[in-house]
Amino acid sequence: MTGCRVQAGVALVAGLVLVAGCSSSSGTGTEPVAGTTASATGSPGADGTASVEQWASTITPIAEDHETAAVDWDAAGCSPSVLAAVPDCSARLAAMVLTAETAAVTIEGLRDESGPQYLGEPPDEIASLVEQTGVAARAAANAGSGVRCPGEDCTVTADKFSRAWDALGDAYAGWGAERD
Repeated sequence: MTGCRVQAGVALVAGLVLVAGCSSSSGTGTEPVAGTTASATGSPGADGTASVEQWASTITPIAEDHETAAVDWDAAGCSPSVLAAVPDCSARLAAMVLTAETAAVTIEGLRDESGPQYLGEPPDEIASLVEQTGVAARAAANAGSGVRCPGEDCTVTADKFSRAWDALGDAYAGWGAERD
């Protein structure tokens, strides 16, 4: 698979996820974004704040998707330096980019009061963790859109994504007690 096909495929699938996530819902505002298995239930409290449990139950499935993709990448012996030479790694990278984009869109949607996925503001005890996770997810998604493989910049752009991907994993690790 060529880099152009990988990039076009990622863009197409990401676009479909975005369209599906923005399509009609039953109006409760608690349905997960398409492509996730989020299980948050209920709506924001009277003060507009969602519970720690609601946030954690939404973050857990996307964190697990990240973990699965990371394990698969490592198990296949993939790294930015071998990406151009190992076709399976290009496909795994495309899946990781889509996973990062889905996480970013999901977290952004959960915080968008005007959107159908609005969960409610996070409580104070996890507000900075939600922010950190959202920023890391968007950074990984943005870095992923910049990967240029095959080509001269393949290793450099893939390494940039790899660092952003690892930072997203660190953000998910911060949810440890909340996810258990």
